[in-house]
Amino acid sequence: EALDPNYHSELAQTMLAEAQALQLAQAIRLAGTPALVINTAQRPQPSLLHLANGMGAHYIDLPRATAARLANVLGAALET
Repeated sequence: EALDPNYHSELAQTMLAEAQALQLAQAIRLAGTPALVINTAQRPQPSLLHLANGMGAHYIDLPRATAARLANVLGAALET
């Protein structure tokens, strides 16, 4: 990886994108906008949890999401 000439450029772009996403998340939090982050990846995504925390959002791991499971989770989240 470190020998790939594009590696550092891609890493810098990723870090910039994450910083910008966190800034937007904090703006959403400051605006008082309710939010929910649903992770449908097979493995936990720490960056999504970090983003949800910055947003003041609820974070839900939902691997192997189906329409029914997603509907149930969204219904429960809207009731709170």
